[in-house]
Amino acid sequence: MSELKKDPWGDNPWRNCSAGQPDQAAVTAEAKDFLDFRMVNIAFKFSFIGQVLMIIRKEPCFKVPTIGVRACGAAIIMGYNPYFIKWFKTNPEKALELDYIIYHEILHVVLHHVTDRRFGNNELANIAEDLAINCLIPTATKMLKIPVNEKGEMFGAHVESMKKIPCYAAMEPLKSADYYYDFLIKNTPPSENPGDGINPFDSHDEFGQNEIADEVIRNKVEQINKADLWGDVGAAERVLIMEAQIRRINWAAKIIHLMGQYDWRDREATRKRPNRRMKFLQPGTRALTVDKHLLAIDTSGSVDNSLLSKFLGVINQLQGDFYIDVMQFDCEKTSDPVPYERRKANFEFKGRGGTDFGPVFEMCKTRKYKSVIILTDGQAAAPEEPKLTRVLWVLPSKDYQPPVSWGEKVHLSQGG
Repeated sequence: MSELKKDPWGDNPWRNCSAGQPDQAAVTAEAKDFLDFRMVNIAFKFSFIGQVLMIIRKEPCFKVPTIGVRACGAAIIMGYNPYFIKWFKTNPEKALELDYIIYHEILHVVLHHVTDRRFGNNELANIAEDLAINCLIPTATKMLKIPVNEKGEMFGAHVESMKKIPCYAAMEPLKSADYYYDFLIKNTPPSENPGDGINPFDSHDEFGQNEIADEVIRNKVEQINKADLWGDVGAAERVLIMEAQIRRINWAAKIIHLMGQYDWRDREATRKRPNRRMKFLQPGTRALTVDKHLLAIDTSGSVDNSLLSKFLGVINQLQGDFYIDVMQFDCEKTSDPVPYERRKANFEFKGRGGTDFGPVFEMCKTRKYKSVIILTDGQAAAPEEPKLTRVLWVLPSKDYQPPVSWGEKVHLSQGG
């Protein structure tokens, strides 16, 4: 039998053990029945949650320390540790805390945290997503209770608790995970760890990108909205949930559209050249002229570290066999264009001065780039439009605009 672990919810031990334990079948059956009962109870209390539970598949999983949601293909799965669920059955006074956790997991689903994780720092992402969710859970109804330990300390990240820390005093409630992620990056001193003192009660380990399941969730929420099955969900909470249904830019598709859908090869077959072995019986080959593309990163002082982190996330989403060079600039060129390396783990940013787009377009003219993607906050004088290079402006949010009317533009987020 695996080692017993201290129960985070009280003094009783619970076992995060692997499959094959002597009492596994009995505990799993008991946990399943109790979890089903609590889900029926919460669906009766909160019609919105009940509707979303219809697309959730429950699975016992001994690898999950407590409980967590994940996407697999088109399925949304709630994995739970049977020993963890059984603990709530043996502590009935804690049942409303389990209801809170179920509600919490459903919000992870409808806010697309499970299927559209795009943050670079997983630890901060976990905190930001929980801050966004816990503001939306209606604890004032007294039909749910925030999980607490034996000392009465709340589990999870809560805005009211974070605001007691001086550097987070300006944190606002009822905001998106994007807002809290950016807020934590901007306001956390280098010597501090925002996760200190926060005890999570669920697992975010399998959050990621899943466009199929993401669309399933979006369709379900739109169905709920059209049929007005919100129940007691407040107006402010509805707005946040519906804003989360806005389809985000598919960066790979957007960039492919800009560059052109070409399957580049160094050489192609041609009947105009004889095959070196078979002569004219088989086609020969000829060299291709390949288009080149430039990715220009604004590293000026007006672009903060959180934005640079998002820029890196965009860079790492570039897919396909394109010939892409990457350069950095502020008021001048701060690095020469170099070939892009996909899935680059780290990127050393240089510069931090003012901003001038002139060096970027001069480089496009000199090296004859077919297109240029400019990652910037747009805070600079308007440059002259290039004649032969297509331009894509990538900006932080809808609050930022390029200094010109030409070129395509996309935003990293919908704004704060």
